[in-house]
Amino acid sequence: MSTFGGECRFTYNGNTLVMRAHVKIMPTRRTFTTITNQDGSIASSAKPNAAGFEITFQDDTSYDWDAIMAGAPYDITISEDFTGVIHMFTGARLSGDVTIDRETGEVTGIKGNGAYQKVTA
Repeated sequence: MSTFGGECRFTYNGNTLVMRAHVKIMPTRRTFTTITNQDGSIASSAKPNAAGFEITFQDDTSYDWDAIMAGAPYDITISEDFTGVIHMFTGARLSGDVTIDRETGEVTGIKGNGAYQKVTA
């Protein structure tokens, strides 16, 4: 049986940001595309792509999102306390349009890419 969820922590260069439960990891280093040939046969192509993540944070008045987004490269760790899985992105850069929902305090629109390593306990 697989286990997912639980408490997670996010750190960048030793600094912590409070995250919500929502995090998606994109672990592959290639993007694959299916191609259909004129005779109906299937082929595929691949191009390099950096591993990455999408994440939702909680807003905090002490966070300077402009400085956080511009301050890369970062060494980022996403730790799953419940499962013991650790996702590490070294030399990571952040991208996206930071959006703050003032009703819920959620910060969305942030993606990151870097050299990826997954460690399991």
